[in-house]
Parts: sequence; structure tokens; C-alpha cells
Amino acid sequence: MPAFEAYLPLDSQWFLFGVGWVLITAFVLLCGWVEDVAARKKPRLLP
Repeated sequence: MPAFEAYLPLDSQWFLFGVGWVLITAFVLLCGWVEDVAARKKPRLLP
């Protein structure tokens, strides 16, 4: 998409590395939240 190419440094490996880590962190937190809800426990950030 031209809009993303104009405003984001998509050629930078560090930018993509950072985006990857943000997505991994969000996925891990979301999975932990789903497990807590499925076990009918109160969701906590730190176990």
C-alpha cells in the first residue's frame, strides 16, 4: 500500500524487528488472557 510505504520505514530491518516483537508480545498476552477466562480465573497480568 502506498500510504504505508510513504509514512513507515518498511525497508528498515529494525522497524520490522520491533513490529514483530510487538505482535509476539500481544499474542502471548492474548493467549494468557484466553486461558484465564477459559479456566474461570480472574485474568492477571503477572502470574
